[in-house]
Amino acid sequence: MPVFDAERHLRLAGERALLDGELHARGPFGSPLSDAAAALLAVEAIDRERAEAVVEEYRLAVAVRMREGGMRPGARISRPMTGVPIGHSSTVFGGGPAPAALAPRRLIPCDRHLETATAHIHVRYASLSAEATVLGVRLELSAGSSGRPMFATRAGVPLRPGGPPTVTLRDDRGTRASAHFAGAGDGRAMHGTLAAHTPLAADTAWIELDGERIELDEAVVPPPVALEALPDEPPALRHLWHLLAGNGGLRGPTPDLDPIIETLVAAGTLAVDDPALDGVRAVRDALHFTPGQPAGAAVPEPWRSLLARQGATDGRTFSMLIGAATPPIAGVAVVAVELESREEGFDLEVHTVPGIVYPREPAVLRWWAADDLGNQYLGNIGRWSGSEQGGSGQVAFWPALHPRASRLRLMPTGPSERAVVEVTLP
Repeated sequence: MPVFDAERHLRLAGERALLDGELHARGPFGSPLSDAAAALLAVEAIDRERAEAVVEEYRLAVAVRMREGGMRPGARISRPMTGVPIGHSSTVFGGGPAPAALAPRRLIPCDRHLETATAHIHVRYASLSAEATVLGVRLELSAGSSGRPMFATRAGVPLRPGGPPTVTLRDDRGTRASAHFAGAGDGRAMHGTLAAHTPLAADTAWIELDGERIELDEAVVPPPVALEALPDEPPALRHLWHLLAGNGGLRGPTPDLDPIIETLVAAGTLAVDDPALDGVRAVRDALHFTPGQPAGAAVPEPWRSLLARQGATDGRTFSMLIGAATPPIAGVAVVAVELESREEGFDLEVHTVPGIVYPREPAVLRWWAADDLGNQYLGNIGRWSGSEQGGSGQVAFWPALHPRASRLRLMPTGPSERAVVEVTLP
């Protein structure tokens, strides 16, 4: 058999995508070219440097042809490739050092209502560590403020003008820091966080917000956290399952798996008649079925139990603080802050280090959960703000949390391992 040339395979994929208009419509990231690059990286058929170089060349070709941002032919693209746009964090395949494990946060319930000149602020919790000071808040803008819709902010900068003001925080040492809101809302009511530019003392007895003191009482005790390897499976199949779970499975277009499978077969890492592909395709098809329709016999677990309760609206309504910090998973450490259950699903407030610059770049993590009754849940990133240094936001899970569940395993999952946060439900 001829030796497989991964770089040549990528360049041919890039040329086809250019001719078909795929790169002009979608750009090289999220295109057949980046899909093929991510697949070859997952099975170690190509090194990251070569894969990034090919994708970067086609990104430049698209920019020159489309004159994006007034770019002149021959001009360099200043933003360096991080590896993330290929479909994975730059640390997954050795693209950068993994962060140190995060220490658990000091997480204190607050439930304090404050009035400022421009907003009513409901402070729900304070999250304190040596690295960050964050207040979880809900805001209602006062009558004189802008009524324009507010959407997620990026690195603390509102995407729309007239949003919530900057506030000043102070601790019992006298340290002061400005804090900006990051979150989302409908114009008057917003849900998100106030993050201090400079961390306050992690053991402070109180925090003042624009002169209003918030006493910090007993912190929540974080639940146990473990790191687990995923079940042993060929890298090619593991990559396909990871793709299907991306963006919450149902919450977005399922990737076109057939060209990706062809790439993996061409690389010699997957047999074209592998019986496991029947399950992969069955899940892909089931994700487009009508809610409540039972999954076909070929759909394997954990997808079968996930789809069995699709569309359920019998979830309990409650919220609880968690405060658990995970070891790095595929180079991303996670703090699970708060769980909020609703009738139709449940949300998890999280912080990540380094940040997931979403939605500009795809995220490496998949967000699974499982209860003590055998039900599975899958999450997707909802409101989000962040930079390459750190990110925070909401992961929305479906289906609804089973009303009789008493324990929940929250499992941020990478390509080969996952963290497990064991939560006892109220």
